[in-house]
Amino acid sequence: MNKNFGSWIKQRRKILDLTQTDLAERVACSPDTIKKIEAHQRQPSRQLAELLLRELKIEASKRDYFMALARGMDFTQKESSTTPLSLPLTRLIDRTDEINTIRDLLLRADVRLLTLTGPGGVGKTRLAIQITQTLQEHFTDGIHLISLETIMQPHLLTAAVAQALNISAVHEETLRQRLLDFLHSKQILLVLDNFEQILPAAIEVRTWLEAQPGLKILVTSRARLNISGEQDYNVPSMRLPDLDHLPAVDQLAALSPAVDLFTQRVRAIRPGFALTEQNARPVAEICVLLGGIPLAIELAAARCKLFSPAELLARLKYSPKLSLLTQGAQDLPARQQTIRQTIDWSYNLLIETEQKLFARLAVFTGGATLEAIESVCGEPDAQVLDQLTSLIDQSLLWREEHPDTFPRFHMLATLHEYAGEQLKAHGEWQTCQHKHATYYAELLENLIPRLRTKDQLKTLKELNVEHANLRSALGWSTANDTQLGLRLTAQICEFWGMNGDIEEGYGWIERLLSRPDASQPTRWLACTLNGMGTLAAARALPFEAWFERALALFRQVENPYGEALTMNNLAQYTIETSLENALNLLQKSENILRQRDPDGTLPSVLNNLAQVALLSRQFELAQTYLAESLALSHRVGDQRGLAWATFLSGKIRFEQGETLEAQHTFEKSLGLLHAVDDFTGPSWMHQMAAWSAMKLGNLNDSRAHFHAGLRIFYHNGDNWNSAICLVGFSHIELVSENLQQAAFFLGAAIALFGRAVRKPTQEELDWLAPLIQSITEQLDEKTYQNAWKIGFDSLDEKLEELCLPNRKTKR
Repeated sequence: MNKNFGSWIKQRRKILDLTQTDLAERVACSPDTIKKIEAHQRQPSRQLAELLLRELKIEASKRDYFMALARGMDFTQKESSTTPLSLPLTRLIDRTDEINTIRDLLLRADVRLLTLTGPGGVGKTRLAIQITQTLQEHFTDGIHLISLETIMQPHLLTAAVAQALNISAVHEETLRQRLLDFLHSKQILLVLDNFEQILPAAIEVRTWLEAQPGLKILVTSRARLNISGEQDYNVPSMRLPDLDHLPAVDQLAALSPAVDLFTQRVRAIRPGFALTEQNARPVAEICVLLGGIPLAIELAAARCKLFSPAELLARLKYSPKLSLLTQGAQDLPARQQTIRQTIDWSYNLLIETEQKLFARLAVFTGGATLEAIESVCGEPDAQVLDQLTSLIDQSLLWREEHPDTFPRFHMLATLHEYAGEQLKAHGEWQTCQHKHATYYAELLENLIPRLRTKDQLKTLKELNVEHANLRSALGWSTANDTQLGLRLTAQICEFWGMNGDIEEGYGWIERLLSRPDASQPTRWLACTLNGMGTLAAARALPFEAWFERALALFRQVENPYGEALTMNNLAQYTIETSLENALNLLQKSENILRQRDPDGTLPSVLNNLAQVALLSRQFELAQTYLAESLALSHRVGDQRGLAWATFLSGKIRFEQGETLEAQHTFEKSLGLLHAVDDFTGPSWMHQMAAWSAMKLGNLNDSRAHFHAGLRIFYHNGDNWNSAICLVGFSHIELVSENLQQAAFFLGAAIALFGRAVRKPTQEELDWLAPLIQSITEQLDEKTYQNAWKIGFDSLDEKLEELCLPNRKTKR
């Protein structure tokens, strides 16, 4: 009997962590039979050899050799032969850049050990196989692909590699020496696939490299080996489409390998499938949602047997992803049959403290800063930094430099869902959510005041980066902790107003105030009611009651500062309807804020006092207020304060007939607000700039400003001011002698006024009379009525055309 066969059986059995009894039970023979085979005292029957072949998981490329040895044949393999590499049956979709980079690294003289890292399913093994096809001529003594998938004990690495190279020996030390002898003086490449579960064996790999200068090793692993001389290459996800700027349908797959992969895999089960105008965006969104991970995309594509891309997208968004991403190809390893199994494999390799941190990270949405993670997920004396480093090393988390704030740590969507399951299973979901919401309430308390300083742009960007976490904190608090929710909304309304999230913010507060315990008299409730008044006013909804409730509550909890802010807000939105009352409120607010906050919020009060003086035709007094406001805003670097004071200066000039100067001033105020990414504020400035441009005869500029203002007003739900912009379009068409278009826009404006909560006063209706008269004097009654009615009836279609594309685009 060939002694190599018995030694091989013993090695393989130990690699699989089987006893002689275990193996005997699997192949239906006695333990004594296995013992005799390993001792070279017995030759197996062909039937038993075939059972051993199956149970010992012998690779396809080794089966002929195995059976030859089992039958006692002399089957000698040349030392320099190359292990056959099994080629995948599907083409690799555009990994050209990755292949070239990895190939170049392997061919560098100073790179002896290259590790391909990345999350499960990203395609490390597939890349490794593909790369070896381009390197045959560079490794004259062979390239050997060795799967370590079934190896769970680090000390078995030598045996597994030796067996893959057809090297056998009775004793472990002898086997190790025979392996080193085999590698000696050879130009050889070992590809060690799936190393992550035996990382301590990296020390053995280093020993081989030190002893054999001609040896190079390519490793695939979800974690770095972390030994000297290792070159790490993190395999990226597939290139994704830009959802904000999708290419044309016929270019989408060519420009996005992720979309190409999805399309190819769907076409394999539905031959007639093709990208169309209807399904291109859902396909692109699926690929983005799955993070460009090839395995996840392939598993999702398989579901298109049952669903259209749009239906699949909806299920991936609103149902558990892990239950959908199953049924992988049968020739995939078991751990890649479903996304859950793929993640299970990685999760089970973590130590307990790493598993705990990984699960807790599920409370974050859209990533988190190190400070947030330490605050929400850490414990006293916990080595959070070490645990985070380990999660990054094992491709369960990645660190991303962010241009607008601190570096952030992110998870793939499927990993995030899995982490959430683990957090709930361990009973920590509610505790972590409470800590998460508390952290973001404290963050808002620190950040919101900075919106009135020189750091306002940086602060607004930081808040935008954290927007998903803020929504998550609000969602949990609204359902579980009303007072914590009010603490959040007490701060965030100013951000919502600047950011154009007015309708969303209004909805959050409505839901929160409907909670049975929301009426407890606190400063947080008073601040929230004040904020609700500003949001209602921005949407042209009734707002007085919100401010009155806030004032009463601030007085009850003895908070003069909050009272002053609320009086200022109430006055700002009632100046044009109740001038005397507004002046009274502003003077009271001014007296309080001069003592308590002369730099932060006093400029807003001064701007409103200037507006009162302007409406009273007291231009000199208005300029006095604005001069002080400008000086205060300059001192703290508040560009928003500067913008509003500049805007009001323009209104004074407009009222004094200095139209060209007014226009320049309006443009300057717009530039100041655009520079700090204020989304809502420019709407009023665009509106005034449009009227002044029209007065100057610059109709194209006027149209552009009305258009810009309309998009913001309509986005914020302000039907009243949106209608005024449509009236502006009607004026422009009248001056341009497009009389039917003028009637069309007038009809649309009247329809939109009808949707506004407040109805036009007689004075406001009289304001429209000259426009109506001018159109009807030049257009016969029937034509006028027909064009007017078309505008009235097609309002929604016109608004769709004017407002919905990029309806919230910032400069």
